[in-house]
Amino acid sequence: SRCDSASIAQITTPLPMAVLSVAGARIRTNNPLNPSEGYVVRAESRNSATFFGSNPQLTFIKGIGDAAVYHQVRLGGVIAFRIRLGSIWGGADVGGAKQPPQQERLYAGGASSVRGFQQNELGSLLYVFDNGVTIHHVPPGPGTDSAVFFTLDSTARDRRVVPVGGNTLFVANLDYRVQSPFLPQLLQFTFFTDVGTVWNRNTQTNFGGFRPQWTPGIGLRVATPLGPIQVNAGYNPYPPVFGQALFTPPRTLAAEGFTGVYCAVPTGTPNPPLSTFVNGAWVQEANVHCQPTFQPPPPKGWLQRLTFTFSIGPDF
Repeated sequence: SRCDSASIAQITTPLPMAVLSVAGARIRTNNPLNPSEGYVVRAESRNSATFFGSNPQLTFIKGIGDAAVYHQVRLGGVIAFRIRLGSIWGGADVGGAKQPPQQERLYAGGASSVRGFQQNELGSLLYVFDNGVTIHHVPPGPGTDSAVFFTLDSTARDRRVVPVGGNTLFVANLDYRVQSPFLPQLLQFTFFTDVGTVWNRNTQTNFGGFRPQWTPGIGLRVATPLGPIQVNAGYNPYPPVFGQALFTPPRTLAAEGFTGVYCAVPTGTPNPPLSTFVNGAWVQEANVHCQPTFQPPPPKGWLQRLTFTFSIGPDF
């Protein structure tokens, strides 16, 4: 999943990384697995510095905190509210901004976050293709080498989605949990609404990246000794986000020198990123920024806007 340029640069050479982590929690609830009264406060700090032994490209300061409150109301219902905040500073210089290591970036979306999005898919995304891409050869001109560029066919469908993450996080959840009329000690229904966003603070001005997105939904909770098993259906009213389209050629093209990760663009895009043949492989031009020009087809109906998530254990 190291597909963006910063992540690739950070793992193509051996760089030492050392992290000092400190975490604390205060838990005052009446049940550790399925609380109905009380509160929880947690905080964690992770720090990577050169005097710990880390390479300067992998230095960062990271802080995450969340707080949850539970309150039982009449007829056995429980209102649960959680807010989660996070920020990270440092990382490698990418286009005038700092980009922390991928595994330390902040993500949102999923069964314990914003439930209208799949795991970590709230925020910027990369779309990875291994077919549906046309390779165009550019003949050499005076004093230039031959080159290739890649365009998306009309039938192109992404093979997988890679979350980019960000350096700033905001998530809030509001649940109303009620016991089922049947097997009330075993089953609960959850009516929820989630709101959240992830963005890169250093590449925006005046919090221009703070665009919270909210997703309502309903869930079913089944009590078990390991904690509740939860199935949620969150409604996502938003169109698919635009993102970079990256082409990872299949093995059949490796013999021709297509062994890297390449930017693909829609047909007709002016000045597409070029790749040249260097030492037996096609290499994309250095310092090329792949523009977020690809958008998956939008959902055709409200059923396709439902996001289903599954988890075991407490959601907050």
